[in-house]
Amino acid sequence: MVASTAQISTSRREKMALSKAAQVLEALKGRGVDAVVTGSLAAGNFGPGSDVDFLVRSCPWHLKYKIESLVEDLMDGIHFDVAYREELPPRIVSRMEGAVLTLAELTDRVHA
Repeated sequence: MVASTAQISTSRREKMALSKAAQVLEALKGRGVDAVVTGSLAAGNFGPGSDVDFLVRSCPWHLKYKIESLVEDLMDGIHFDVAYREELPPRIVSRMEGAVLTLAELTDRVHA
């Protein structure tokens, strides 16, 4: 069975998103930020219209809201959202944390 062009480009886009998200989590970790990837990329159903969802679990106060510009620089045009755990209702946090990827898990997927 031959993969369609759409499947190939979605697969490449997902690999790129995984790689860029790993770079973001590594950079954030180096600045004392605890963040994970959630949403479709973490759940394994990343598609052509998907973005990459980051959940910031904790961060130094002076970096709050500066994270988005760092993420934007590293994501290289891939759409993303950044959510801050303390600003979300518990039911939303619970849903978001239902499927997460840590830096180690992202790195494993990138090299798989």
